[in-house]
Amino acid sequence: MSVAISVVASLKLMCRQGARIEARKQQLGEAGLKELAEKLELAKAENNKPIPKEVIDQFTIPGVESIHFIPTVVCTSGLG
Repeated sequence: MSVAISVVASLKLMCRQGARIEARKQQLGEAGLKELAEKLELAKAENNKPIPKEVIDQFTIPGVESIHFIPTVVCTSGLG
């Protein structure tokens, strides 16, 4: 059996994360941010290239009878 647990970050943690992001932006500066944005766009373009048909054809599609579902339990706490 699997258990899925849903959590919510604390306000204190979210504020620290925001401060860390701002400090990193200051450290990188405008030129550093621009360079990283360009790298991101190149990576997204590479990632979005279509998969060659010969690669896809190497995989067989199994029948639905081979799909086995895992029983799960969802637990939540502190969500109002």
